[in-house]
Amino acid sequence: MSINKSRVNNNEDIFFDIVQVLNQKLEATSTSYQDGDKFYHEYSEFISKLTGTFEGLQIYYQQNRSIYQNSKEYSNMKRKSDLEFIDTADGSIKDKTEELISKQNHLDDLLRRIKTPLEVIDYRKVAKLDVQENESLNNFFTVLFQIYYGDSRESFDWAQFRKEDVQKEKLKGFQSRLINADYTNMTPEQIDTLVRLKDDPEILKLSKNKKLGAPLVDLLVYLNYVGDIVKTQEEIRTLQYDICVIKHDKPKREGRAEIESHMMGVKQENIKYLENMNNEFLERAKIFAKVVGDTDEMIRVFKEEKVKVGKMIEKEYSREIQHISEGVYEQVEQPAEP
Repeated sequence: MSINKSRVNNNEDIFFDIVQVLNQKLEATSTSYQDGDKFYHEYSEFISKLTGTFEGLQIYYQQNRSIYQNSKEYSNMKRKSDLEFIDTADGSIKDKTEELISKQNHLDDLLRRIKTPLEVIDYRKVAKLDVQENESLNNFFTVLFQIYYGDSRESFDWAQFRKEDVQKEKLKGFQSRLINADYTNMTPEQIDTLVRLKDDPEILKLSKNKKLGAPLVDLLVYLNYVGDIVKTQEEIRTLQYDICVIKHDKPKREGRAEIESHMMGVKQENIKYLENMNNEFLERAKIFAKVVGDTDEMIRVFKEEKVKVGKMIEKEYSREIQHISEGVYEQVEQPAEP
C-alpha cells in the first residue's frame, strides 16, 4: 500500500490554513477581551473618582448650608434684640432720667440732713471723753482721723487732737472735713469701715451715757447717713451710666439692625443658591446612577458573552482540528492508484 503524497500535502495545507485562520480569530478575540478588560479597569477608576466627587459635593452642600443657616439665625436674633432695644430706648431714657432726678433730690436731702448732727455737736463734751483709756473710743476716733484726715493710724494722738482740733478750733475743721467729704473718692474698704463703725457694741453702749453720750449719738447719726449717701451715689452713677449707654448704643444699633437685615437677605440668597445647586446635583446624581447601572449591565452581559464566545471558539477549534486531522490521516491509509 502506497501513500498519495499529493493529497496528503494538499490536506495538510488546508489544515494549516484553517489552523491559521482559527489562531487569527483567537488572537482577535483575545485582543478584544484585553481591550474590554482595560476599558472596565479604567471605567471602574473613573466611577470611583466621580463617586468621590459627588460625595464631596454633598458634604460641601450640607456643611455650607448649615453654616449659612446658623449665621442667618444668629443675625436674625441680633436684629430682633437690636430692634427691641431701639423700640424701648426712648422710654428707658425717660424712666431712668426721672429716677435719676429722684435719686439726686434724695441725695441733696441727705447731704442737707447730714450737717445737722455735726452742727449741734458739743465740742466741750467731746473734750471730756476718756478716749485714751477706752480702746473702743480710741479706735473710733482713730478711724475717723485716718479716713477724713488722710493720715495713718499711728499718727493719731488723742491728746494733740483734743488740744488743737477740739478745744482750740472747737471742732470746726473736723466738722468741715466730715460735711464736705467726697465719698466717691473713698475706697470700698474705707466706706465699709465707716459703716461698720456705727455698729460697734461698746460705742453704742457709751452713746447711752447721759453725761457724755450726746456727741457719740451725733456722730453715729452722721455715720448712718454716710451709708445712705454712698448707696444713693452708687445708684446715681449706675443710672447715669445706663442713660449714657442707651444714648450711645441707640444709633449704633439702628445702623447694625439695618446691616443685619441686608445680611440676612444675602445669606438667604446663598442658602437658596446652595439648595438649587444641590437639587441640580441630585438630578445629575440620578442620571449618573442610571448610566452606571446601564453600564454595569452592559459589562455583565459582556462578561457573559466573553465566556460564551470563548467556549464556542474553543469548541469550533477542537471540532475543526479533529475534522481536518481525520481527513488527513484517512488519506494516508488509502491504497495507491494503479
